[in-house]
This record gives sequence, structure tokens and C-alpha cells, in this order.
Amino acid sequence: MGGRAIWQRYRGETEEPNLNLRGAHFIGRRITLTETLLDGSGRIRIDDSSWPFRSEDGRPVEVGQVVEVVAVEGIELRVKQT
Repeated sequence: MGGRAIWQRYRGETEEPNLNLRGAHFIGRRITLTETLLDGSGRIRIDDSSWPFRSEDGRPVEVGQVVEVVAVEGIELRVKQT
């Protein structure tokens, strides 16, 4: 049996469907902001990396507020205030 036949048989669902979607595993995660964002966008620190983000409604976000990641668009995380 050739490699192509094996690939056809086993290419179904995986246990980690978001493996190659870098930001997708952050959806649902809540983060406390460490800087005020006047226009509702900026960078957010998650674990050991920094991500660009924008609030859903574009409102200012104050230091200490908790936001939840609700979507990923390209490399930008979309968050909502909780």
C-alpha cells in the first residue's frame, strides 16, 4: 500500500483542530489588562507572547479590567469587556 492510500485513510479529524491556528486556542480566555487603551486597541500579553488586539466595540479599556478573547482575525485578537 502506498503512502497516498495511507494518507487518504488517516487524514480525518484530529484531537487538536486548532493546532495551526495560533490564536484560536485563546478564545474564551480571560485576561486582565496591564495598560489603558484609549482607542480600544493595542497589544496584550498572554503567557510568553504579545498579541495585537481590538475591543469589539472600540471603547476605551482601563488598566485592571478583565477582557475575554471572543475571536481571532488574522493575527489580531478580538476581545470584549467582561
